[in-house]
Amino acid sequence: MNPRFAFPFLLLLAAAGTGLWWASSHRTGPAEVPLPSPTTAVSPPVAKPAPEPAKTAPAPAVVAQAAEAPAASKPAKPTKAERQARKQLARTAEIYAGLLAELKLPPDKEAAFIKLLTDRRQTTNDAVGAMVESGNDPAADPEAFRQTLLANRDDLEAQIKTLLGDENYIEYRTYSLTLGQQSTVQKVQSLLTNQAEPLSADQTAQLNAAMTRGGTGHITADVLQEAQAYLSPAQLAALAVIAEEQSSAAKRARAEKRVVTKGP
Repeated sequence: MNPRFAFPFLLLLAAAGTGLWWASSHRTGPAEVPLPSPTTAVSPPVAKPAPEPAKTAPAPAVVAQAAEAPAASKPAKPTKAERQARKQLARTAEIYAGLLAELKLPPDKEAAFIKLLTDRRQTTNDAVGAMVESGNDPAADPEAFRQTLLANRDDLEAQIKTLLGDENYIEYRTYSLTLGQQSTVQKVQSLLTNQAEPLSADQTAQLNAAMTRGGTGHITADVLQEAQAYLSPAQLAALAVIAEEQSSAAKRARAEKRVVTKGP
């Protein structure tokens, strides 16, 4: 290059470089945003929990109603009559437990059956009460009392038959007849336990047959007379003791009924 033009050319290059430096240092465009590194995970934005709803005080009317509401009442204590009735039902269920197990009645029918049986056991007292309420004296008119008693029993028997049906009713009647007999035999066996001379199966069957023919579960004079043919003297003595106990109990029951009917 001609030396004469070299110096002006250098000045031009210097001016151009100065202009470029000034433009880069005074740039007004948007700043560059650095890109995330490919290996850096971007966390999602964390959502803020929703604010809890403001608690409002209960309305005055609601507070007043809660204050006036009565506390839960305790179950009423059963009366003496109710407790006695429950005991009688429990006793009936105990007496007829064997029959109830055989019949396998539904719960509602079984409860109704036990109630009727309990009423059946109380027919004598009910008959006395009915005559007294009507102004009659059972002791003064025993025939009227007997008719009232039979009418009550017949009505209950009809209800029991309707509830059980013919087949179950026959089973009930058979069980009722043997119930007293079983109790009598158990008492005789209890007396004979210490004597080592209990009733045999054949003797028990003959004793039950004798009571069945008499239509009772008690030891009557006829049963005692017949038992002499198949019982030993010790067994006959035990049978006589039970017969005396049953007779005495029947007399006490009749005496108590006369007191009740006559009143103080």
